[in-house]
Amino acid sequence: MVFRGIDVIKALPKKFGFTDANHLTTHHGFMPEIEITSATTAHGIWAMEDDIDDTEPGGRRILRGKGYYYDTYEKVGGRWLIKTQRLERIRRELITMNPYSVSGAAP
Repeated sequence: MVFRGIDVIKALPKKFGFTDANHLTTHHGFMPEIEITSATTAHGIWAMEDDIDDTEPGGRRILRGKGYYYDTYEKVGGRWLIKTQRLERIRRELITMNPYSVSGAAP
């Protein structure tokens, strides 16, 4: 899938059905490896992990994913900006258990 533009990206939760306050998402990017390739360009790889939970009573974890972001960057007007970004998922788990069953309550 390719998504272009901020308006398209902001609309993604609705596109995938996560439109209400009962869905809690967490998204982590970490361990970047960034290489400066010129005075105005760079590229990088970031490890990522995300979860989507349904927080309704009796809710369940809907998705847990892991993968990598492959980014290119461009320095414009003295600021580094993301030029392109590609997400490669290496693992996607659809989970049907209640993620809060150990504690008995949602956070």
